[in-house]
Order: sequence, then C-alpha cells, then structure tokens
Amino acid sequence: MTVKSQAVLKSQFKGTDPYDQNADVVDSLGASASATAAGLVELATDAETQTGTATDRAVTPANLTARTATTTRTGVVELATDAEAITGADTARAITPANLAAAATTHVAAASATVAGKVELAIDAEAKAGSDSTRALTPANLAAVLAAVKVATFAGHNGAGACTLTGAVAGDVVIGVAGLTDMGIADGSFEAAITVNDQIQQSSGVDLSLKNFIALLKPVA
Repeated sequence: MTVKSQAVLKSQFKGTDPYDQNADVVDSLGASASATAAGLVELATDAETQTGTATDRAVTPANLTARTATTTRTGVVELATDAEAITGADTARAITPANLAAAATTHVAAASATVAGKVELAIDAEAKAGSDSTRALTPANLAAVLAAVKVATFAGHNGAGACTLTGAVAGDVVIGVAGLTDMGIADGSFEAAITVNDQIQQSSGVDLSLKNFIALLKPVA
C-alpha cells in the first residue's frame, strides 16, 4: 500500500496529477478535528501526552499508559500490594485504605500503659461498663459516663450497719464516698457495691451517725 501525502491526494482530487496510474478517487479531504467537529487528527506522542498541553492531537491507549502519575503530574497509577505498603520503599504506587491498615498493623504497636501507639476509641456502652482497658475514652464518652453517675447524700451509722441511701440499687458500684463536713475520702468505711436497694452498708464500727456523706454510684445497668 502506498501512503500518499495530502498534497498528492489534493492534486489527484483536482485531476492534475499526471502520475496517477491507479486513478484514485478521493471524495473529500476533511478539515482538522476539533471539540465540535469530526475530521483529521494527528496522534500524540508519549511526551505530548505526559506534558498534557496539546489540544489538537489524539491520545492512544499506549499514550495513556505512558502518562504515569508523579508528585507533580496526574496520570495512571498502579495500586500497591500490602507487602509493598508494609515495606514502605515504593514511590510509584498508590496506597489504599486496606494497604494502610496492613502497614499500620505491622509498624504501629498497640497502645498500652507503657507504650505509645494506636488505640481504638470506646463507645459509650464500653465507657459506662468501665471494664475495658484497651480502648480510649473521648470527651463524649466521658460526658455520657458522668451523666449516668448517681450522686446522693446520706447520714452515717453508729457502728457497722445500713445507712439510708435513696436511689441506690443493688449492683450499683460505689465510685467513692466522702465526708461533707470532715473525714475527707471515706471509701474504706462503706461497701464497694450496693447490696440492698436504697441502702449503703457501713463497714466501719466507728460511730458516724453525726456525720453526713456524699456517694458517687455507677449504675448497675
């Protein structure tokens, strides 16, 4: 097949080519293609595709593959595998959320009382239960816990025995007890968990009947 220049094709179309042995017939030569009209178009080179400024050339699939993404250019990018993300040396591949989780699991230790690291946030139910030692509280969690805490006052007893504590429910945890007028912290003089509704048991044998106390209770449910 002979590839003829546009000038030769034009001359043949006008009937002025004396060497036209094949009697080629050219119906029409279209104008250059544009954003609004079909026509002739030149294919872009890889360099032109990477530059990304030409508006009069067409990009091929091969050109598109050659336009790789960089830190300064948008383009095609391959996704990293977990192994590549964990290694952390590849600068040509993109990290997915799953890759990031895999890398974090490998490189970042879980937080503890002695080690800084990653930590899961607690939900309100876990914060209120007060038994989880692996999750962190948020201000919202703390507010939910404090909103549920019962605060009540009561008078002491003459020796060990039951003190009236209205609103206390069996199973409530006694967070703390303090004297309202003196004594300060008085946790050691009373039970650590409510055993009888509307009562707190005084364990101390001392006469505390003339003293008033405040108790903080964590509800059983």
